[in-house]
Amino acid sequence: MIDSTSKISLPAVLAYVSLLHIGHLPAVSIVLLFVAAAASFLLARMLQGRRLMLASTCAALVAVAILLSTMEWRSGDTIVSLFLIAGWLKMAELQSERDGLLVWFCGLWGLAMAALWQSPGLSLLTLPIGLGILTWALAGLTNIRPRPMRTLKGAAIALPLTALLFVFTPRITGDLGVLSFALGIPLIIETQAEKERDPMQDGLAMGDLATRSKNDLRVLVATFFGGSGKFHNGPPLLGDIYWRGPVLWTFEEGNWRGRDGWEKRTSRMKGKITHKTLDAELRETGKISVYDVTLFPHRGHWLYAMDFPAAVPPSSFITRDYQLQNLNPVREILTYPMMSFLDYRAGHSLDDETRALALQYPLAENPRTLALGQQLRDKNQTPVDTARAGMAILAEGYKYDKRFTGYDANDAVDAFLFDRREGYASHFATAYVLLMRAAGIPARLIVGYRGGIHLGLTNRVYVLENHAHAWAEIWLDDYGWVRMDPAAGFAKSADKEIDGWGLADALGQPEQQPDQPSQLQDEGLEAADPSRLRAAKPVSAPEDDRSWWERWITDFKSGEQIGLLQSINLKAHWQNLIWVAIGLIAIGTLVTFGFRKLLETRADRRLPDIVKVERWACHQLAKLGSRRRPTEGLRSYLTRIEDKLEFNRDSWSALTSELCTAVYQKGTIRDDFKSRWATLVNMALSAE
Repeated sequence: MIDSTSKISLPAVLAYVSLLHIGHLPAVSIVLLFVAAAASFLLARMLQGRRLMLASTCAALVAVAILLSTMEWRSGDTIVSLFLIAGWLKMAELQSERDGLLVWFCGLWGLAMAALWQSPGLSLLTLPIGLGILTWALAGLTNIRPRPMRTLKGAAIALPLTALLFVFTPRITGDLGVLSFALGIPLIIETQAEKERDPMQDGLAMGDLATRSKNDLRVLVATFFGGSGKFHNGPPLLGDIYWRGPVLWTFEEGNWRGRDGWEKRTSRMKGKITHKTLDAELRETGKISVYDVTLFPHRGHWLYAMDFPAAVPPSSFITRDYQLQNLNPVREILTYPMMSFLDYRAGHSLDDETRALALQYPLAENPRTLALGQQLRDKNQTPVDTARAGMAILAEGYKYDKRFTGYDANDAVDAFLFDRREGYASHFATAYVLLMRAAGIPARLIVGYRGGIHLGLTNRVYVLENHAHAWAEIWLDDYGWVRMDPAAGFAKSADKEIDGWGLADALGQPEQQPDQPSQLQDEGLEAADPSRLRAAKPVSAPEDDRSWWERWITDFKSGEQIGLLQSINLKAHWQNLIWVAIGLIAIGTLVTFGFRKLLETRADRRLPDIVKVERWACHQLAKLGSRRRPTEGLRSYLTRIEDKLEFNRDSWSALTSELCTAVYQKGTIRDDFKSRWATLVNMALSAE
């Protein structure tokens, strides 16, 4: 039966946990919590026995039906609400200790869930109070009287192990899908929202990417592999990753579209690049990045890969615009191996059709942009200088805003460049492409994703819809197609997802800091591509202004764990972190037992000689298969052994009598006692 203490402490547990979640749960969950709490008391007073259980079950089913009809069933808020409601309804039929433990575990689980969304400082306040209430309730259920001093002593003993687990438990942030990939578990559940997403098309309005960046639907997960020499070791810096998607050529009335007839497979496969022709297309390459891609369905033909594809997965091909495409639309989760060049020079010549497309300018639109591009051409002697001047124009005086969707004016690019001067990546890239075309430099727009979320302590990168990005490519006869991203500098400070939970952000290193010198050291290309020029400049790491308490206690993240691993020359991976923890626990265990053994040895040295002889004699007798029990007296133990012996009873009686007399009367024993005792024990062993 449940005592009166538990009837007070268990509702206190649920009430405290429910209050912690009130500021976080939706309104429907809060209403159902209050209804369940009131119903538990009313039902307990009005009903008994099976009628009470039936009423509680019906109330729980009604609550489940309401929650599932108004909230997504996979959401954390729904699961937390169900647990708390179940705990309150269980209070109505509280009869046995087992029922109380179920309620107690609901409270414990709710307290743990509250710690996930609370700030670290708030958790330090709420968790001790919650644990105190839970301890009070558990003591009432088990009829155990709390002993504060023993509790404090146990906490002090457990403190070193707790600190060790706090420091070395891998801090991998994310939902269940993220954690499953981080730990190598292929748990993939496609949500309904992801099934209904709008795929990227062979067309783009200037504000489309800003709309796409407002959701966090998953696009792909990339697992990178280590290497050396010509292979990149692990994930690249996130700011260097461009996931190439559709290539757009024609711009009219504020909208981009791809090549004519691009929706037909025959048109897409015209001039395709295969394994045999891939090397001929490339002029020069840097290191190869090797990785696997798990792509979520998007109902398009694109297989996203980092620029520039160095391999062609099965049932796919590379178009003449360097897009990686599948033969069939991606309608289910697809996994494929991939290799890419982060640094490359591609293209030896530009055919007339492509050059005409790359120079096409809508003369009836954006006249001020056209005039500015022509001025850039007249003021600069070479295309490289013109390209750099265009980047310089967009580098200052503009505002990067992911929430900005577009302009209502017909001359949208003019409005962006000269009037509003704010926009998203597609606005910057569109303006740059039109400026270059007006200056006589072939250019095109690339749509895809930039960066991702690097799961700290793993080799995986998550890419979400809010990483949608657009950049430009220009054609320079001496270099081929060159990537130009006028929004890169703005995105570095405005898009926190670029850093994510990755190494660069965790260690406070700049996003564009290079890890290895590029093989592409040509001065002209570096001048043509400002992003490479910025990457080559040493940038001092920003100072960490967090206090010691924030860095190592309340705001302890994977960055500090990565720093610890690197300080002992280990790869920043969660498995290494666990091995270090196991090693430290083993060392601590050995040191603890060694210290305990040392104390016991020192204590044994201070014992009287007769006590040492007594222990030695009992140790010898244990060889006969009968150990002395902890509560067994010496005489009783020797008598029990004597009953098992079938020979030399006179010698045995004399020796045991001598030992007992010395122990109980604090007398002395003969010098040859040990030798005679050992001889007798050996004879008994031989007889067996």
